[in-house]
Amino acid sequence: MINEDTLDINGSVAAIRRLHEIGCEIVRVTVPSMAHAKALADIKQKLSATYQQFPCCRCAS
Repeated sequence: MINEDTLDINGSVAAIRRLHEIGCEIVRVTVPSMAHAKALADIKQKLSATYQQFPCCRCAS
């Protein structure tokens, strides 16, 4: 799980990359509001553009 604010796109991308680089296969990203949820699209796009493609799972409870 990352601790960065999901609205901080660059910080979230960096945290996800760090976790992946040390072997993490699943990363939990919290989305406490709709604005945070919408930021996931930007995070995914930036990861795909600057790092690598990855699977994305969206779960709701």
